[in-house]
Amino acid sequence: MNTQISSDADSEVLDAARLFKLLGDPTRLGIVSALCGGERSVNHLSAQLGAQPAAVSQHLAKLHLARIVTRRREGTFVYYAIDDDRVSRLVHEVLPGAETTLTSRTSRLSHDTTSARAGHHVVAVVTSPMDGWID
Repeated sequence: MNTQISSDADSEVLDAARLFKLLGDPTRLGIVSALCGGERSVNHLSAQLGAQPAAVSQHLAKLHLARIVTRRREGTFVYYAIDDDRVSRLVHEVLPGAETTLTSRTSRLSHDTTSARAGHHVVAVVTSPMDGWID
């Protein structure tokens, strides 16, 4: 049995591995997930993810360099959108309803942070959609 991969298939495997590695970062995956819901600015993504704008901007630069996202300038604002439909489909497959879930989690986190500032105790339980995938 021949186990060698042809050069075309090898190239596809390497491209897929690079994509998975790039999306393996939780912040970048969150950014791509949020962008599945439509075009967003750095500040909007930062608020939605609860991350610093500088960090979000650096992740967006990597995603742009990999041609996963595009950017559009409008005045002083830069808006980002998904550029690769395959990535959008992949994120929807792995995280069904991810943009909606992310938005609702962000709203709850914002509410919980406000409650914590008011002196209420907040306990967060983080679950992963991948729980149970590893035997």
